[in-house]
Amino acid sequence: MASPRDRRRDPYADYGREAAKFWDLERLYGDLAVQKGHVKYALGKPAPLTPLECRLLRGLLLGESPQVLAVGLDRKPGGLVVDLSRGLYRYVMGLAGQPDGRMGGWRKIAPLLKRLGYYRGDREGNRAVMVEAVGMGRLPRRFGPGLVGREAELEQVLSLLLMEDGGEGCVAISGAGGVGKTSLATEAAHEWLRRRRAAAGGAGRFAAGRVAFASAKAEHLTGHGALPHLHRCQGMVQLLGAIARQLEVAPEEVGDGADLETLMGAINRALVTGPPTLLVLDNLDPLLQEPEQREQVLAFLMDLPRAARVIATARARLVIGGAVRLHPLAAAAAGKLFDRECDRRRVSGLTPVDRRALLDWAGGIPLLLVTAAGRLGLGHGPAMAIAWLRSLRGPAARLCFHEPMADGLPAAAIALVQALSLFEGAIPPDEVAQVAGLDPAAAATAQGWQFLVERSWLLGDLGEGAAVALVGSLRSFARDWLVTDPELERQLRDRWHAWGQATAMRYGREDRLEWFDVRPLNPYWPSLRAVMDWCLDQGRSADFLNLLHLLKGYLHLSGHWEDLYRWGTALLTLAQGRQDRALEAIAYFERGWTGSLYTEPERLRAAAADLERAWNLQEHGNFYLAAEIATNLGRLWIQLGQGRRAHRYLERAAELLDRRVLDSPAWGRLQVQLLYYNGELAYSQGEYGRAQLFYQDALERSRAIDWQRGIYYCQEWLGKVALAQQDVVQARQCLRDALAVARRQRDQRYCAFCLQTLAQLAAADGDPKEARRLAVRSRSVFQELGMERERATMDGWLRELNGHG
Repeated sequence: MASPRDRRRDPYADYGREAAKFWDLERLYGDLAVQKGHVKYALGKPAPLTPLECRLLRGLLLGESPQVLAVGLDRKPGGLVVDLSRGLYRYVMGLAGQPDGRMGGWRKIAPLLKRLGYYRGDREGNRAVMVEAVGMGRLPRRFGPGLVGREAELEQVLSLLLMEDGGEGCVAISGAGGVGKTSLATEAAHEWLRRRRAAAGGAGRFAAGRVAFASAKAEHLTGHGALPHLHRCQGMVQLLGAIARQLEVAPEEVGDGADLETLMGAINRALVTGPPTLLVLDNLDPLLQEPEQREQVLAFLMDLPRAARVIATARARLVIGGAVRLHPLAAAAAGKLFDRECDRRRVSGLTPVDRRALLDWAGGIPLLLVTAAGRLGLGHGPAMAIAWLRSLRGPAARLCFHEPMADGLPAAAIALVQALSLFEGAIPPDEVAQVAGLDPAAAATAQGWQFLVERSWLLGDLGEGAAVALVGSLRSFARDWLVTDPELERQLRDRWHAWGQATAMRYGREDRLEWFDVRPLNPYWPSLRAVMDWCLDQGRSADFLNLLHLLKGYLHLSGHWEDLYRWGTALLTLAQGRQDRALEAIAYFERGWTGSLYTEPERLRAAAADLERAWNLQEHGNFYLAAEIATNLGRLWIQLGQGRRAHRYLERAAELLDRRVLDSPAWGRLQVQLLYYNGELAYSQGEYGRAQLFYQDALERSRAIDWQRGIYYCQEWLGKVALAQQDVVQARQCLRDALAVARRQRDQRYCAFCLQTLAQLAAADGDPKEARRLAVRSRSVFQELGMERERATMDGWLRELNGHG
């Protein structure tokens, strides 16, 4: 007898009645006892099966593996398999007249005993269902210990499958090659069956659901390479035949001569009369590419009984039932999956740089992440793993993208893929077509886009106002193919660069100080950054500086300071290699100006050194650059508390400005800045009356040239001066005037600074409630704009205010 402890662990201990529904257990037990006697006692008397052997036999007949049974019995799987091989398997082979034969796996037991006549179907008269089909059929094993990054999609699939009353009941999973469609379908099938069995409880538990699986996939990609799919269905007849056999349709109905109509009818009858069934039809793309078979697939899916549940996977989107669209994994999920697979394969010694390179290349495609880990597990280094995977004629390209650069693709589709490979983010389709050298309105272009949509190579949609990008590593494949044709790459790069210039002209500003709203340019920024990187890599310094001139204000306000600093260093290296002193002066100025944006003293000192070097080279530059260098050196030395040095450079800037007067808005704004920084210097030295004169003069000049930003900058500082002079009324009025102008200009960044100063003014005026209200508004704007340093400053100020309030 099994102990209560054993029953609790082993779910098959008390389910003899489930197996008895399908199998003649009493006769089977007796006949196996005879065979056991032959094995144990050499033709002696029968030896009855032990309770444990009976439970194991019932579990195997109900479609559960020795590994699962071992868990329920708290046994080691390997030891249990050995015991079965020495005992129960030998008894079963004795029944078959092969006492010295080998079982060949636990899955052979049920079919063998069925042929021997021990299978009798459901006693209640329902259609007999083979026990293998009652379980998992040919459904692949779960991929690893669980899905990563697909939890939401899994629940979406299950919510559609588990609808008992109405609902879709059919789920079409689409996405690019290797994105995880089969893994999601497999996990959903396992979970669907588990939930149905759990809901069924006692009687009928193992007849609560069954799964049939059929795939048209030709190969699997592994660390060892592409391996053939042994159960591939190469046509609709084979696909339906595989399903019919798993549903235990009568052999005469699924023979070699069976046609589609016969197979469909037999499958539908089996679905209607049998237990709830989930069909998993994997990788239907080979069938969908031929119009006739595509119609047959869709007709079969549409004609299935209402009670049937279906998961169909394909790269192309199927307009049936509920649709689940898979995209590449997000960066965090991709990293988690890759790390898990490396751990499973005992991969060690992978540096953070190599890990990042592999993740960047894989682009969130799970199949490539897993295969990369497999190659590492075989002893390949990261560079070798990437080189093997990115081969244009290798298995990864073939399985994930059907060799996307093959000659058989439409010319327009190839051109669009090549153009998209240069962009780092999502771009409007019309702009991509222009870079590809195509007419956006041409029919051939539309056909090219449709080709990419059908193969799920695109992220995003093609609707009005939409933007698209290439999926994952397809960008790498396309770029690798592009470099094999230098002339084609040159033409494409030139059009891509022209796109960058046109986009910068459309959204950029001639004057960096006239930027207010950075959001329109944000979607384009990753690709524009790539254009600027390419210009420097190619030594096209003039093109780079044109882009920088238009985008410098955006880079400043958006916080892309590290890019600015990196480019300054690269430009300096280029200038020194050419011995171009004028370009070297510009490079030192740009790097120094960027360094002055930071608050860390060491970076400010490095920025001052760069600007000093630029000043020493200023005779090689133009007159305006020299005035800019001097003005910014004055500003920087004020930040560093070096008043004398600041005063000296501001005087030099004044001399330059007095020596030549240019009729240009930029020249007038530089004059306002000089007055502005003189006011800041006086303020830092406590000379508030003198500072007020400078700011008033700067305010008048700003109004004269209609420079709105200069107006509210000066008004804010006049408010600070008034506050320092304890003129609260004047301070509040100046700050409110500044805030009103900034709001009209939609300068959210400066509005936040004004609110910050007004909050400080309210606190000084003894109104903590108003101070807190203004500070919270200021903090929220800083947070919305991604200005984390300023947000953190306001957090600290609010804590201090609350502590005193």
